[in-house]
Amino acid sequence: MSTLSPIQLLPHHIVQLIVKYLASSNLPLFGGVPEGDTKHMELLLPFLRVCHNFRSVVYSGYCKNLELEFYGGDRVLTSWRPWPCRYRESDHAAYHLAREVHVKVDSLVVFNGQAHGFLLRAPFNDCPFPLARTLRFSFSLWQLDYAKRVLDALDPAELRANISAFVGRVKQMAPKVNEIRQELVMQLGHPPDIVKKYFGSLVTQLYQLASRVDLRYYQSLAHMELQLHEIRDLVHINSRNYDEKLGYLARLNASTLQYLTTTFNRGEDFAGVIRNESGDYVQYPHLHTLKLITCVIPVDMRLPIFPGAVPFPTLRHIALDGEYPLGDETIFRGNAATLEFL
Repeated sequence: MSTLSPIQLLPHHIVQLIVKYLASSNLPLFGGVPEGDTKHMELLLPFLRVCHNFRSVVYSGYCKNLELEFYGGDRVLTSWRPWPCRYRESDHAAYHLAREVHVKVDSLVVFNGQAHGFLLRAPFNDCPFPLARTLRFSFSLWQLDYAKRVLDALDPAELRANISAFVGRVKQMAPKVNEIRQELVMQLGHPPDIVKKYFGSLVTQLYQLASRVDLRYYQSLAHMELQLHEIRDLVHINSRNYDEKLGYLARLNASTLQYLTTTFNRGEDFAGVIRNESGDYVQYPHLHTLKLITCVIPVDMRLPIFPGAVPFPTLRHIALDGEYPLGDETIFRGNAATLEFL
């Protein structure tokens, strides 16, 4: 005879329906919750004290976005979003359910080796985020002159080792990650060359962990010296800004790229995507989705043309926000048989 109460014997799918109904008819189970919306999440807290079955439903439905924060001190702050403040300190039992991990860290803490030490001492096992597919990094960099002095004082070999150790630990923690998002919050001004060099090394190694890179939160690649030739086999690039480095990165990955979003301020910028340094046209044989955001102001109404170029022969989806940036049909050339959406 079972000693469990009837509520503990309820089937899993029945518990899901109960949680969904009682929590809120407006809160989709296993769905997203707007950032900062803690009102609905308050309704879920009592279920965590019912039994394991109810806890597992709540965890699996709403413990998807984990935030790690460390700028100094001796510990890593962890919290689930958008859980209420009184439950922000995350439950270690749900770490394995995280789908996206947002890491907020001072860049200097990475460079001096403290960040790696924090991650080693944090209450994680060797692989705490086995289901995580997206890693988002928010790096801060203030007091650029001070940052230069710190980096100048560190041995270059030690600097490189600290960066590699941090990235290695990140890879160990989330071995199945396939998307990297990163942003840099920094003091206004031009960062010193040594800052650009080592920050570029850090971001290069992070990009090598994934096949998808998201640059929507980053204003420009100019603030770092990326080793672009080491970033290969990307299938997805999402950017809201364009510069020569982005065009080069796209061309390097032309043979594997499937999805590209970017912004152009001039029609001529498109040449950086479809033509290499030698003037030869580049083809993207697997690119199926192209999204262009344009702010093109033509000079004397003349837009660039690329006769003979067939850059996207298997394109299926084209989305254009703004004016068409070219003076001919280059984007549409050769894909009449595959194009499905415009």
